[in-house]
Amino acid sequence: MPEIRRFISEDSYKGVVQTPIIKPSPAPSPDHDVGRFQKIFNKCGEYQQIESIVITGSYTPDGYSERQFVEASIKQIKELKAQGKKNITWIVGSNGHDLGRMKGIADDLGVNYGYINDRGELINYINNGQNRGNVKIKNISVFSHGLPGTLALGYHTNDNLNITINNIKESQLSSNAFTSNVFTHFYSCNTGTDSNGTSFAQEWVDQTGGSAKAVVDGTTDYYDINKDRGWWWETKDRIRRNLGYGYDNTGCKNYPKASDGIKWNIFNKNK
Repeated sequence: MPEIRRFISEDSYKGVVQTPIIKPSPAPSPDHDVGRFQKIFNKCGEYQQIESIVITGSYTPDGYSERQFVEASIKQIKELKAQGKKNITWIVGSNGHDLGRMKGIADDLGVNYGYINDRGELINYINNGQNRGNVKIKNISVFSHGLPGTLALGYHTNDNLNITINNIKESQLSSNAFTSNVFTHFYSCNTGTDSNGTSFAQEWVDQTGGSAKAVVDGTTDYYDINKDRGWWWETKDRIRRNLGYGYDNTGCKNYPKASDGIKWNIFNKNK
């Protein structure tokens, strides 16, 4: 796998922006005119105290399928809705994706949607996207590339989307944004792998609290996310891809798994 481009110098960006790119669905209330989210109402009009976030990394066409992160994210969103979660936000790394199409999918699913151009916008949303005095984040699922010490949301497309261990330490990511039992599932490669005595997953949990699940010393495997869907689905999928549509709007059948010989590990706050 090609190496990601490293930052030449220490990143001083603290993760606070004046005008977040994230646009909620449905249309924002006047509270959003100040350039910061105060609250988001779901499509049922109910104010929810718990938020679930699904993050989709950018798409790079160099040997990777457009469908892997998008379809897995859609599957996660649909599962959260089946569990009765109502305040769900889908955040997408902007590079490479058809953002209009993805917003249409989000609208059909009845969830909040937004795209980000850099890590600061993601951190700003986590800290300020909803009224964090009342609305806490309980679940985060991440579908993206990963390297030891780096959550590569902009792999080979936009270094400013990538989050390193140092970025976490310097980001001013607010632990007040999360419930005490927040759970983050990283479906990204090597997020639990040691990098200079720690890992991205461990540093993330030390900042957010709660726990996280990630693979250690290896990769995640998206190859079988549509395994055993049957000949009719495969026929329709072949037609869809020949028409230039790289993924199924309904999502995939299976979640990505740890590669052969690689195991998931649970990380808990240790300081």
